[in-house]
Amino acid sequence: MNKHLQKALKKHDHIHKEVDELEKIREVDRSTKTKSKLVQLKKEKLRLKDEIAMWQRGERKSTLNEDKNKTWR
Repeated sequence: MNKHLQKALKKHDHIHKEVDELEKIREVDRSTKTKSKLVQLKKEKLRLKDEIAMWQRGERKSTLNEDKNKTWR
């Protein structure tokens, strides 16, 4: 398996666990700060999911870090 794909899968799994944990916290803490963090994590998780799918189809040739500082909205 490609090194970049492994890194993306590991990061996706980590974010998945963070999202699960934050959703449990969100049941009690309904603040905008918690909501904002949850939305941010879900967007990052989706971006990684798309990147993983591209790697698995063989369409992705560049490095994982190229979009590191890009803000997704």
